[in-house]
Amino acid sequence: MAQFTVTVPDEKVGFFKDLLRSLNFKGKLKNNIELTEDQISMLEERLENYKKRPESYQDWEEIQKDIEKKI
Repeated sequence: MAQFTVTVPDEKVGFFKDLLRSLNFKGKLKNNIELTEDQISMLEERLENYKKRPESYQDWEEIQKDIEKKI
C-alpha cells in the first residue's frame, strides 16, 4: 500500500478535504498538531466524562451525517 505525506496551506485545507471527498478517498487524514498542557488536560477531562457516561455523547459519524444533510 502506498503512503503519502502532504503539506497543505491552512487556507487550502477545506478545498483539499473537499477534493479528497470528491475522489471518494477512504483513508485517514492526520493532522500533526501540538497541544498545550491546558488543551491536554481538557481532553483528558472530557475522556473521563465520556468513560463515566458514554450514553450522554453522540457518535461523530451521526453528527457528521446530520451536518451534511443541512449543507
